[in-house]
Amino acid sequence: MYPSRSQPQVAVGSSAAGIWRLLDWLEEGTVPTVGKIVLLAASALAPAAYAPALLAGTYTLAGPPAIADLCRNLAARAIDTHVLMALAALGTVLCGHPTEGALLLTMFQTSHLLEHRLTARAHGNLEQLFAGLPATALAVELDAESGAPRAASAVARPAESFVPRGHDPGAPGSQVPLDGRIVYGSASVSSEALTGESVPVRRGPGDDVPAGALVHDGGLALRVTARSAHSTPARMAELAMSAQTARPRLRSLIDRFGGVYTRAVLGGTAAALAGMLLLGVPLLDAPAPALEAAADLAATRGAAYRAMALLTVASPCALVVAPLAYVAAIASLANRGVIVTGGAVLDAVPDCSVLALDKTGTLTMGTPKVAGVTTVSVDGGLEGDNSTHVDRQLDSNSSNTDLASDEQVPVAVAAALSALSTHPMSGATLAHAAELGTDVDRVWVNGFRLVPGSGVSARVGIAQAPGRGAAPTTAYSAWFGAVDWVACTLDDASRAALESAAREAQRRGRAASALVLHAADRGAELELADDEGVCAREGGQAPIAVWLWEFADAPRASSVDALRALDRAGVFPTASSVALVTGDNAGAALGVARQLGIPESHVHAGLAPEEKLDAVRAWQRDGQRVLFVGDGLNDAAALAAADVGVAVGTTLGGATGLAADVGLVAGGGGIANLPLVVAAGKRTRAVVRQNLAIAVAAAAAMAPATLAGAVPLWAAVAVHEGSTLLVAANSLRLLRQATL
Repeated sequence: MYPSRSQPQVAVGSSAAGIWRLLDWLEEGTVPTVGKIVLLAASALAPAAYAPALLAGTYTLAGPPAIADLCRNLAARAIDTHVLMALAALGTVLCGHPTEGALLLTMFQTSHLLEHRLTARAHGNLEQLFAGLPATALAVELDAESGAPRAASAVARPAESFVPRGHDPGAPGSQVPLDGRIVYGSASVSSEALTGESVPVRRGPGDDVPAGALVHDGGLALRVTARSAHSTPARMAELAMSAQTARPRLRSLIDRFGGVYTRAVLGGTAAALAGMLLLGVPLLDAPAPALEAAADLAATRGAAYRAMALLTVASPCALVVAPLAYVAAIASLANRGVIVTGGAVLDAVPDCSVLALDKTGTLTMGTPKVAGVTTVSVDGGLEGDNSTHVDRQLDSNSSNTDLASDEQVPVAVAAALSALSTHPMSGATLAHAAELGTDVDRVWVNGFRLVPGSGVSARVGIAQAPGRGAAPTTAYSAWFGAVDWVACTLDDASRAALESAAREAQRRGRAASALVLHAADRGAELELADDEGVCAREGGQAPIAVWLWEFADAPRASSVDALRALDRAGVFPTASSVALVTGDNAGAALGVARQLGIPESHVHAGLAPEEKLDAVRAWQRDGQRVLFVGDGLNDAAALAAADVGVAVGTTLGGATGLAADVGLVAGGGGIANLPLVVAAGKRTRAVVRQNLAIAVAAAAAMAPATLAGAVPLWAAVAVHEGSTLLVAANSLRLLRQATL
């Protein structure tokens, strides 16, 4: 368990390594720990004749790890509570009280084992940061004439075996296994885990796509541009490992106090021994007459006995079980879906003065939602949310009049088209229709066509009245998708109006799509875009209607509540101590910041992973301590470098979790539990300070009598037990839920 054994500072052979593993097992293993407790209890309850053998068994299990820790620490000049406990146990044995020494060692090792076992599941290997990527990729040959991948040539190979210039096809719904440049095909590609941008963008020939990106529609052929070990996720993982290595190791309050306290006790013991010798107290115990009065008992105890007794008294059991406070707090948090990697993390939380938050997936849902549907008028204006105002009437027949007055038309048509697509915007559109109770069955779709990375088109029929089976009275040609692609079908005036409205939406941080209806008999004339979504020729037609669909990654309700709770408690005031750090564009970031009350000056948008890391280090150089909350692989380096890194929506087995100190499991409440972590940190620090005060008070109360030789060692240890029970009871209060 102790770092100096698990991470030796010198190279060792296989035999020595085996010995260290055995020592680790004696200290950390369940079987030897139970054995220590059973043997110690048996030695106290068994007849006196058997007690020495049972105590010898206890020391056989507890002694070697303690001696190894003592030797390694002294050699490294690392003086802490491990050294103090080992010397105190040795002192009890030399003073003729081996039971007390066995009790000290057993309690000390058991309490630290409990904390270790409770937090061990939260640790991971940062080398697994990109283990979630596909392990294999398809190698294909390209047709010499068309450049298309030849399906018959596809061969599955380990991703790590690919070298630059090899070809790999990306299928719809698949994750890109290697960094590459598109040489064939177009598709909507998202990379929120890498860049923080949740809205897919169209990618085509010549565009670079990083490993880990998700292909939503269409097929791609990529020329590999980097080996697996040098891919974008691999570089992010290396950045995170470097950041974590550079960060100073967190030390708990007990560890920091223990180092100072141990040096003070050892120095005080040495000074007391020298002082008693100068005052004429014999080094060893003097013979005691059989009938010597209790009042004269002090005269029989030598300076060595009194010094060892002082050392033992100054190493109270209350200090031994002080880590129980961390155990209780971590267990309580685990029951609420919060995983903490160690007690030192809870100690560090109250010192943080900056709360830095990632946006996509942390504060927001990480998936787009419909933020509004507006009609685009010819003059460029917007008619209003969910309006179905008809911009240009091709005639004045009743069907077009009904179309104009039916507010469900754009939702029903878009949902009917989206039902046949795998694009994330399609899912958001269907969810919006379900939320409004729209009858999608009133729309009939024929001649469906999907253009990867651009959108969908079809001939649609719209029933006059909602309801399954109603005969369509009017047919239209419909286009739904990327604004620039849909704009290919419009005349110049309508195109300008649509593009102007889309720019305004993007300025407000919204992603924009467009839905247009044309007369059905003009559908063939409007095939103005090729299969890769590029306008094939100039010109378009006046539409029946054009609607602008706006999508946004909205903040979670739990994010709003969490920030308000922290603000009300004065821990992280939103106006002064909270910052938004995201790889998404400035418009989207500012839109979310406004909803959360975060000042625009505290918004850092469009940041690459290394720039997020630089932002954290800049705060730290200014003397601030940073609590960083994130959820994507692009947050791993910042999480590792922050004073406290908090990963959202993970069990600490994923990419961000392995770099973080705290995991807010989505099923347990996610970011809603952030105030709980802050409250637990403050409360745990208070309890630990109380425990240390109790421990030091017990030692200070017994020290004078021990130096005077008036109190036998067993009596001093008995007093310790009272302080131990008090510390344990105080620590168990942390099992109750903390609140701000």
